[in-house]
Amino acid sequence: MSSCSNSMTARGCAHLAIVYVSEGRCPSIISELAAFAATATATEAAPRALLAHSFADPTYNRTSFYFVGSHVAASASSFVKAALARLEFSTHRGTHPTLGTVDHVCFSPLGTATALDSASEASTFASSVHSAMPTLPIYAYGPRLTGLCLKDIRKSLGYFAPTTTGAATMGRLHALVKENPPSAWTTQHVNSKGIDPELLSPEPHGVLCVGSVPLVLNYNLRCHPQDSKLTVAKLTRQVRLLSAAEAAAVEVGARITDAYFTGPTEAALLEAWRATIVEHSQLRDGGVAWTLRADEGNMRFFKAPDPLHRVGAHMFMSVVEVAGTLDEVIDLFRTDTTFKAKEYVKRFGKGLLDAVNLYTIVDPTPDFPNEKIAVTWFAMKSPFDKIVANRDCVMLEVRYLLAVG
Repeated sequence: MSSCSNSMTARGCAHLAIVYVSEGRCPSIISELAAFAATATATEAAPRALLAHSFADPTYNRTSFYFVGSHVAASASSFVKAALARLEFSTHRGTHPTLGTVDHVCFSPLGTATALDSASEASTFASSVHSAMPTLPIYAYGPRLTGLCLKDIRKSLGYFAPTTTGAATMGRLHALVKENPPSAWTTQHVNSKGIDPELLSPEPHGVLCVGSVPLVLNYNLRCHPQDSKLTVAKLTRQVRLLSAAEAAAVEVGARITDAYFTGPTEAALLEAWRATIVEHSQLRDGGVAWTLRADEGNMRFFKAPDPLHRVGAHMFMSVVEVAGTLDEVIDLFRTDTTFKAKEYVKRFGKGLLDAVNLYTIVDPTPDFPNEKIAVTWFAMKSPFDKIVANRDCVMLEVRYLLAVG
């Protein structure tokens, strides 16, 4: 169990798990995988993780799934088990290198989560998959798991060899797995049991690489035959590269190193964000020209033009005076659970029909009970119900405590 829950003093503690699956061409299978991912986030993880993003690449025949939450191991492992049960690696063919049906799962800490937290999630995930599929070779990497580097594991297993079919890759892996057996993954929280290499087999799914590293940025740069060597060298001087054929060009996968980007510190960005929110919320002498649109007793409604000058976009704000403590006022607006979301609709939802809390990405903690990041679904009444149907929307709600003054 990650220390995101063991020490609930963590503020904004979350993890990212990216699952890379060797299938990206068959729309029906990709739809099934997406359904598996949605089921995993909805029923298997406690607390739930959010499937934040997925990307299918038909040229590479590869799809990535991004899970985000305070705990992601349960959702990721449930999804991987379903994917392994559905896919056949022997028939795989693509231009992107791969070692298995689920080629790679990478865990990274977000917010205040630590490297040890992330390693614990990765270890829990690896142990869960191993329990379900004890013959699948699982290669762990990262300083907190095994001390190994992903590129070294891949090199030892022939990852950078010319791309062939999944069947040919499994045939090559039989000898390489015996020569380079997986290392035990160990963290403070979860220890893997000793694994007998003789019991491992790359049939029928190849191997799986699992790691825990700081969040990295990957970009694909498409280089064409007419591009000069000097141009390509300038573009890729400070990045780590992996190239693959892509149609009539070569696509270079670039991993951005820590020193590539520089910018304001996190503290400076937070202070600027705080100042902007305070400035924009001022009715007078602030950075936004608020205009009174309606006055309904104790509640007043204001409208302002979009600061970014987007066509048709506006900002709205309502102001009401409430007799009570700050905690009592906050309780009126809570949507942490579906019950509270529905109560919010009854209390304030003049134009709302229903609400459901879909995901809580970052949970409130005892030290910060009023902070959270969540996704809530709202159903809204149509102002012209005879000609326009009711609408719905999904809202990303971010609550963060800040001091004013």
